[in-house]
Amino acid sequence: MVEEANSDNKLRLSEVAYLLELYVRTATILKTITDALYELDANDKANIVVEKAISMNEFIKELDNNFEPTPLKKKEVNRKPLRNSIIITLIAVFMTIFLPYCRQWNYIYPIQ
Repeated sequence: MVEEANSDNKLRLSEVAYLLELYVRTATILKTITDALYELDANDKANIVVEKAISMNEFIKELDNNFEPTPLKKKEVNRKPLRNSIIITLIAVFMTIFLPYCRQWNYIYPIQ
């Protein structure tokens, strides 16, 4: 992955996601190892593991600092389907409310 990132000088989002996933897994394991080493009174070895965890944290912070936030593009909404559905709904409401009165007054059907 490092060779691929170096070849094009770009870091893809999938690569960053993979790095962060590995960071979380590794940090959890390092915490478990550190706790076990402190319980065994191997403080010098536990301190080495802590230093590795600190260097990983610094790497992630540096990675985060090098990202530039990009503004989100404003998505244009196609309002034509909404307008058409409103018109159809208004026509349906008009017909259900006023059509029975029109039939009574013979506006739609001729007088027989």
